[in-house]
Amino acid sequence: MVRVRGDKQTLDLLAWRPEAAKVERFEPVAVRAGTIGARVSRGVSQILNDAKNRKENPLSREDIAEKMTEYLGLPEGEEVSAHILNAYASGAREAHNISIVRAVALAHATNDYRLLNLLAEELDLCVIERKYEAAARAVALIEHRDDVTAEIKMLTRGWKL
Repeated sequence: MVRVRGDKQTLDLLAWRPEAAKVERFEPVAVRAGTIGARVSRGVSQILNDAKNRKENPLSREDIAEKMTEYLGLPEGEEVSAHILNAYASGAREAHNISIVRAVALAHATNDYRLLNLLAEELDLCVIERKYEAAARAVALIEHRDDVTAEIKMLTRGWKL
């Protein structure tokens, strides 16, 4: 069906573009530091500040600590406190690095996954939503297929079959 001139109701099917997969990352300058521990502390600090300054549903450090405690299912008398979050966010308190379990709880409490990506980037990896996992696997297989095809061509060059 052809679109009639002046028609504002008919959509152009070829104009649609899929939404790009988003990988949440910190701005490099925000977590620039000499050690991974210092980068993680800066990341925790950034997440806590961003959660507090959200326009919708801002979260205080106490709110985040409470959500983390609930998520972790800590026993009575043991909890994540705002004070420990402050220690995790402080670059000066090197002995108080956030554990990976608590980093997951922080991501869950704040819905902010940048810290997990910061850790994954140390291994040249990234964290993506599960719904993109099959697409990433397909791309890896396509790359492998292309490598195998190129190697077969190189090995069989000059063969007469």
